[in-house]
Amino acid sequence: MDQSGCDSSIDVFPLVKVGNFPMARILFAWELGGGNGHLGPFHPIARHLLAAGHSITLAVRDPQRALKLFRSCSVEVIQAPLWPKSGLPRLESSINYSQMLHNLGFGEFDVCSRVLAQWRAIEDCTDPDLIIVDHAPGLLLAARARRPVVAIGNGFFVPKTGVPMPFLSLGDLLEQSPDDINSLLQSELELLQTINRVRAALQLQEVRSLAEIFDNLSNQFLTTFPELDHYSGRTKPQYRGGLSYDGTRDDVVSWPLGSGPRIFAYLKWSKGLGHLFDAIGGSGCPSLIVTDGMKIDQLQRIARSHMRFVDHPLPIDRVACECDFAILNATHGTTCRLLLAGKPILQIPHNLEQAITAMRTANIGAAVCADKVDGVGMVSAFHSVRLSPKHAIEAKAFAARYQNFSVDHVATSIAQKINQMLT
Repeated sequence: MDQSGCDSSIDVFPLVKVGNFPMARILFAWELGGGNGHLGPFHPIARHLLAAGHSITLAVRDPQRALKLFRSCSVEVIQAPLWPKSGLPRLESSINYSQMLHNLGFGEFDVCSRVLAQWRAIEDCTDPDLIIVDHAPGLLLAARARRPVVAIGNGFFVPKTGVPMPFLSLGDLLEQSPDDINSLLQSELELLQTINRVRAALQLQEVRSLAEIFDNLSNQFLTTFPELDHYSGRTKPQYRGGLSYDGTRDDVVSWPLGSGPRIFAYLKWSKGLGHLFDAIGGSGCPSLIVTDGMKIDQLQRIARSHMRFVDHPLPIDRVACECDFAILNATHGTTCRLLLAGKPILQIPHNLEQAITAMRTANIGAAVCADKVDGVGMVSAFHSVRLSPKHAIEAKAFAARYQNFSVDHVATSIAQKINQMLT
């Protein structure tokens, strides 16, 4: 990245203007997290915005993933600022949004200052008419007040607000004594002191709470279902449902031969997976296993005739329709697609966001959860989902509740709202 904050080495696609709306420049920001769960939900919205004649710059954590996912779209892709490892002591568990920001390094002046200055440089370089943030608190804290800012995302990215910031759903399980609330408030005030020093250097007004950052947004689009929200007890929320896009064509999926229910898995590596793969091998069930970051050659050596490992995404809607149950890392978008198809899930979360999604799906009875390093627990959960009908019954009940849900309808509605802000 050059000193202006723009990365000229990233491929730039030419803009094709279509539609009757006046052309506007849109900056989409993805700062934290991994996988397609950040870019995928924006893809169907972006297509509508591009068709309306707007230009889109994607400032993203993983440019290569963006280039692959948006390969058929006329967009510009640049590198988002990357957070270095913080030197501050980490909290053992993050139970609200401010604690999550602390663990990321927002409370460390030099680190926070450097990252927010990079976001400011990107904003100045792209000069957008509107900013859309996915999971980008750095840009939210650095953005100038003169242009509208919109947040789009699931409940983890678009948090419930309060002073202090409310507990995430896992925190709801804890006893909330007055001392606990006061401790959270004090730690949030300390975090704000650092953030406001950085904002002062960027000539921005002081914020009195983290809630203020989200409460003052031009609009928020909560792209999840109430059953999967990362927070409990929102006041009059407007849930729009889970969006996703995997970048694949709707090709026929080739299942291996086997006996028993069809298993679809989409997994990152973790310590306990060897036990799980042995259990899948012993089940005889036809299984399609998408590996994210794993060495496919090594996995092919353990594959049996009814197991097929692939190292690229499969068309999720097709797979969700054809499988009998899934094994996931509790990624939000893929979880939504499987539940909408009425399929139960074995959830193996890797982070806090995924842990809450896993807990939520288990709470409605449509999933069983397992720890990512507990191979024995994975095997037990695998057999529970495979053999017990109750999880499939609850997954089908979820699908019935949202049988009229349409990704394209939701994406069109959000794009129309954004167009109205730009006209």
